Amino acid sequence: MRMLSLKNLIGLGAIGGAMYYARKHGGFKSAFNELVGKAKAAKDDVIGKAHEATSSYSSNRSMADDTGYGTTPGGNGIRH
Repeated sequence: MRMLSLKNLIGLGAIGGAMYYARKHGGFKSAFNELVGKAKAAKDDVIGKAHEATSSYSSNRSMADDTGYGTTPGGNGIRH
């Protein structure tokens, strides 16, 4: 009998885990659709947070520009 390599053992574990997950969630198609839905929701969440961060940065930058220390076109951020 041949010994299983670590790569084969991990692969068998992944297949077994996928089969268990699919059985628990009503079949492969249902489990796959559920995972795709979760991935899309996570992607939308990350995009939303990125938009919030950029709008917050723009808002903070315009406030800094009002003080005379911000960078404006042609400016260097030094108050004169």
